Amino acid sequence: RTPQGTHSNTWTAPPLDEPRTIPGLFEFSAKHSQDHPAFIYSDLARGVCAVSTREVYLAIRQAARIVTERVGSLSPAADGSRPAVGILAVSGRLHICRTSPCSAEIYSYMNAIDTISYVTLMVGIMLAGGVAFPISTRNSSAAVANLLTAVSAGAVFVSQDGGMQKLITEAEKEME
Repeated sequence: RTPQGTHSNTWTAPPLDEPRTIPGLFEFSAKHSQDHPAFIYSDLARGVCAVSTREVYLAIRQAARIVTERVGSLSPAADGSRPAVGILAVSGRLHICRTSPCSAEIYSYMNAIDTISYVTLMVGIMLAGGVAFPISTRNSSAAVANLLTAVSAGAVFVSQDGGMQKLITEAEKEME
């Protein structure tokens, strides 16, 4: 067993004696380790960059608000199950496409889908009360339709690139 963050001046580990959700871990870190880097990446113009736990949690909360605005309530079903929200994205602008009932209505969501944005969206869906359902961009339209149907996804976030737009359009046709 290796204690995490023992040599860090910016990290406070969450207590292990109480359960936490993934969004709850980000919230704890934002409150108790707000200056600790959650993500570190390299930028050609700026060199090594860090995004703090506080910044990430604020973005997660914003993503949860946007998900709720676009998708609606993600309240649990009578059996306690949570609604699934799909993510089918490569790069570029994300859109939301309602898949239940099938509709061509698509809403603009965010500008770039990099790893940090993808994680932020996934945890934002969880914070809003849904189950984030990442879908491989390598699936066929039949597989995407089958996956979305199998989990009864009420919506799916889709990147704007032509390949993903074509894939979701074909998947929607197969779901009709």
